[in-house]
Amino acid sequence: MLRSFHRLVVCLIALLGTAAIARGQNVTPPSPYTPNPYKGISGIRALVARNFVPVNVRMIDGPNVVGIGQRSAFTVVANVETATLPMQCRWDFGDGHTAVGFSTSHVFDKPGDYTVTAVVSNAKSRDTVSKVVTVVADALGDALVPEGAGSSATPSENEP
Repeated sequence: MLRSFHRLVVCLIALLGTAAIARGQNVTPPSPYTPNPYKGISGIRALVARNFVPVNVRMIDGPNVVGIGQRSAFTVVANVETATLPMQCRWDFGDGHTAVGFSTSHVFDKPGDYTVTAVVSNAKSRDTVSKVVTVVADALGDALVPEGAGSSATPSENEP
């Protein structure tokens, strides 16, 4: 009985398939051997291109005013959690010095206004952000005391 039912089902499928082919429809069932469009290197590239997230730089975190000789830390704030990797960051401090990395530090040698620029990029996108940093000296023309440096000044008589 089961064998007869099986033959009936096979005949019905054959008849329906023949009718569909006569109407111009494709009746090829999915095969486990259907090629995967994302298999291999070219497929990985296609998948990455389809799901690519560009770089979005938000700001530079760092001081607006620094003293001559003072080491200052700078960090670029970008969408590193969501952008397509790998990403890189290049810095230009406006005084002829450059650096790489998402966080860096720099010492300015002369007073003035410097445009600090961070360029973040990945395979297919690039974003830039800039910030003006003012490098100052005190009223006597001496450099401000760098962070962590001791002072040899003694308190005046008028101080409590």
